[in-house]
Amino acid sequence: MSAGYTLNDTQKMQFAGIYLLEYMINHPKRFAVLLLDEEEDLEPILEWLLLREYVEIKDDSSYLANEKGRTALTKFMARYADFLNIY
Repeated sequence: MSAGYTLNDTQKMQFAGIYLLEYMINHPKRFAVLLLDEEEDLEPILEWLLLREYVEIKDDSSYLANEKGRTALTKFMARYADFLNIY
């Protein structure tokens, strides 16, 4: 049975952004500014991260997670760990 909780579009983008940021930092992965065909769907998420200054464009060629992005990921993971401990 569902708890009836749904995410709005802003929350979906936040979670997608954090997920992609985690992938970029922990795997590590750079995405080209000119995305390949199979990565084109990531463009709105990368733009969202860029607008929030969690990533930067390095050498005019690829997105790179920066210190603000690393801090945002660390804070999210700490809150997530707290959530798991409570529930």
